[in-house]
Amino acid sequence: MRDPESWEVCAMRIWDIQPALLCTILGMRMESDATRKILKRFRIEMKGDASSFSMHQELLRQSLEENKLAEFLEKKLDKRFRPYERRIDAIGRDRILETIEDGRGIEGVPLTALIWYLLRSSGEGSFDVELRLFKAMHMIGHRMMRLYDVVSADLPDGSLVEDELWKLKSRIESLTEVNERLERNLARLRRKYNLIQHEFEALKAEKIRIQRELERERGLSANLRNRLIEIERNNSLDQLERLRQENSLLLDEVKRLREELREVSDKEEIVEVRPVEVKKKHTDDLPVNLEGVKVALIGGVEGVDVVFCPVDINSHNASRYAKKACKKRGKPCYFLKSSGLSSLKRGLETFAKATA
Repeated sequence: MRDPESWEVCAMRIWDIQPALLCTILGMRMESDATRKILKRFRIEMKGDASSFSMHQELLRQSLEENKLAEFLEKKLDKRFRPYERRIDAIGRDRILETIEDGRGIEGVPLTALIWYLLRSSGEGSFDVELRLFKAMHMIGHRMMRLYDVVSADLPDGSLVEDELWKLKSRIESLTEVNERLERNLARLRRKYNLIQHEFEALKAEKIRIQRELERERGLSANLRNRLIEIERNNSLDQLERLRQENSLLLDEVKRLREELREVSDKEEIVEVRPVEVKKKHTDDLPVNLEGVKVALIGGVEGVDVVFCPVDINSHNASRYAKKACKKRGKPCYFLKSSGLSSLKRGLETFAKATA
């Protein structure tokens, strides 16, 4: 591979290039404004005719002679085409020449850069290269004129084919940018779609798992409810049985107490009833006025071992006086919450524990 920084080592100089080919290169790369600036730079005046053709013709004439303008133009074209040199070297001269002869192009490399490279690097055998290039460019020119002819027929009056082609190229580039942007957006949307699809599949699997868990929990709940119902049923039966046993015990206890009471009644002396008239001096500390009322004191607490006073059938004062009488005579006294057998049983159990 040649050194890409040195076009100067090439054998053919710009003024040695076949005029028709150099005319093609200059015509393709140099606009009228650029041609005018170069001629003005080297103080070449266009006397009379300053048309684009005349300036192009003068630039070609100057380039075919060994002078400063030709050297300047040669360096300018070398610099212009140097960015493509590595790519061109990698392709090879033979393939480039065949590509041009086929009327085809190489992506990213202008046709003028290919022609300039072949001419500047031809060395020996340059005539054969120039001849093949001339024939190829001649036919390319015909094809371009046919295209020009077809396109110009479809354009409005006064339109330039090259202007329309530049507009078309600009639109194509714009559409290409839009297409690239759309492709990037599409790729991004596809990535998002794939991510969402993955998340959806994960959520779907999670939903199935949760549904299975719910079904399992429902089964467990149903089992627990059945067990609770069974336990409650068993507890109810146990409770009924326990109540029957307690009732039987209470009946036995009542029977025993009745027997004891009967025995006590049989042994107990007849209580004397003595009516007494209440005096005024005895009613000072009473909550009601009992002066002149005749009352009878029946029995007492002296002959009993324990006193049970149900509070639900006695007034507060009656309970207080019963407590006071028992305390005065040293008799144990229990105040029951109710007058039922259960309360009496609990009272007896308490008394039995206290005297055990």
